[in-house]
Amino acid sequence: MKSKFILFSVFLSLVFSVFLTACATTKTKEPEKPQCEYKEVCPKVGIALGGGGARGFAEIGVLRVLEQEKIPVDIVVGTSVGSLIGAIYADSGRVLDAEFISITLKNEDIFDYKAFSFFSGGFVTGEKLRSFLNTHLRNKNIENMKVPYGAVAV
Repeated sequence: MKSKFILFSVFLSLVFSVFLTACATTKTKEPEKPQCEYKEVCPKVGIALGGGGARGFAEIGVLRVLEQEKIPVDIVVGTSVGSLIGAIYADSGRVLDAEFISITLKNEDIFDYKAFSFFSGGFVTGEKLRSFLNTHLRNKNIENMKVPYGAVAV
């Protein structure tokens, strides 16, 4: 009886080892990204960056992944904080610039609250924001940016 149990255990061990060998993973070659031979047939990638304050800054991660995967962004459009990030990205075409500015940005850099500015058209006059963008974009027009850019609202 004991010898049958040992024989059965050896048999099961062999069966499991065969199954485990069959399940061994092999490293597969990652498929290469297709290279477009003709520019007019290449897909265009546009990205729309939304608002939402701090949540809007999370979209920098999307730009970073696109850059890491070597997926070119052909046009950037943004609203609210997305337009700010989009402008900085479109200027250089590099995520690193947008990341650096978003990390070092303070409310005082872009908001100029005035006590009675509501009566003159809004709570924020926008002068600090204009100055901030002109400084970081070196007074560049949006038509001259590396990546085509559009802003719905800031």
